[in-house]
Order: sequence, then structure tokens, then C-alpha cells
Amino acid sequence: MPYELRKAPTKSAEFRKFLDGDYLKTTICDIESDAGKFWARFSPFDTGFPIISTYLPTVMQKGGPRMIYDYDGLGNVKIISDKFKLVIEQIEPNTHQFFPIKMLDRKKNFLADHWIWNICNRVDSVDRKNTNAFLYEYDHGLAKKWRRYNDPFAPTAPAGINPDDPVRFVFNREQIGGYKFWRDPFMTLMDKIYISDCAYEIIVKNQINNICFTEIPSV
Repeated sequence: MPYELRKAPTKSAEFRKFLDGDYLKTTICDIESDAGKFWARFSPFDTGFPIISTYLPTVMQKGGPRMIYDYDGLGNVKIISDKFKLVIEQIEPNTHQFFPIKMLDRKKNFLADHWIWNICNRVDSVDRKNTNAFLYEYDHGLAKKWRRYNDPFAPTAPAGINPDDPVRFVFNREQIGGYKFWRDPFMTLMDKIYISDCAYEIIVKNQINNICFTEIPSV
């Protein structure tokens, strides 16, 4: 079974802010092609494309407990520990981008050297037959996104599908193939990270903290 990977809910009051860089100016590497220009309008950290590091922050300040997490972040920027980085590279080597970032506490004392993690796989992972939604094409075919069958633009719902039911995504293991960490190009605006069952087992075995999972039905 594939899984969605998420940061665990934080109970304590914490703040996080970047002390340098201008991450909102970060772009994907491909900004010349039509597809690249299209995706450049969105957060590059959600797309599964390699990014240019020029404007990335190199220091993040964290308030609250001095607890250092293996999986952290601010907004769409995912930050991981050395421990988690080693696990990721063990599972899927020479694939993803990692950029160094220092973690400081509320008083700007050094806490740890961590990494900004950018996932560089894009996998169309949703099974068409078993998912009760349809792919809506827009921007002259450059993008698609999943929509419910009660949408004004929807085609007639297949037999057995209630257009008013919540969307239930089912993944296709054959489409996923051997990928271990990925973004789905048709769920870019959802800021979701997906992982294989193999990756899930290794992460759990290595006791990576501040992380939680949701199992995704698959066929």
C-alpha cells in the first residue's frame, strides 16, 4: 500500500521563520518550456521538479521547545534531519535535492544542521477505474486536476458513482512502479507527498520522528 507522508500535529506553541533568503522567489529549473512556464506560477516545492537554490534560506529560527525534529518545515518548504536524509538516500539514492539549512532556537543559539528536501519525482499515481472523480483539463491542456462529478464541467458520472460523494482516491501500483517518494502532478495544489510501502517500512524501522502517515487504497 502507498502512503501519504505528513508532519505530525504539534501540541506546543512553536513559531518558525527564515532569517535569510527569499524562498517565495524560488523557481523550478525549467522555466523556458510551456510546461515550465505554467508550473512556475505555483509553489515549486510542490511540483516534483528540480528547483534553483538561489533564493533558498540557509537559516531558520524556531521558537518553543528546543526539540529537534527529523521532519519539520515552514509552509511548503520541507526540512529534514541528517538522519532522515540518510534514510531517504538509502531508499532512493541520487534522485532528490537537499540544501543545507541551520536551525536556531528562539535566542538564535545553534540547534542543528538540517536540510531542505525537494522531491524530484512526478508520478501519475491515481487509478482511473476505481477513483470516483474525473480529470479536468485546463490552461490549454498544460495541467489537469481531479474534480468531483457534481462539478459544472463534469461529464456524466459512471454507473455506480454518486456525484455528491466525497472523493475517494485509489492508487494504481503498476503506475507507481518502483518510485519511493513522489508528488502527483495532478495533485500539485494539495501539497501532498506520497511514499511506497517499502519506504514506509524503512522510515518506521529507523524511528523517524514528527511524522505521520495515511494509508492510500491501491489496486
